[in-house]
Amino acid sequence: MAKRKPRRLRPGRGLPPPPRLTPEEEAEDERLRAELIGHHARLDAILLEKIAEAEERKRIREARLQPSAD
Repeated sequence: MAKRKPRRLRPGRGLPPPPRLTPEEEAEDERLRAELIGHHARLDAILLEKIAEAEERKRIREARLQPSAD
């Protein structure tokens, strides 16, 4: 017996729309989003500091390897 073709999805038939949030859930969602933004900003600042420290170590290492012109 022949196999049936797999069903083709029609355009616009993907995921269903997300369920509506209650005002309390929306407030919690916004609070969590703001908290995540704060965490990301803190991590970005730490990353910039680490990059600056690495560049400083590289500059010191290169200066140490250069023969002095004295």
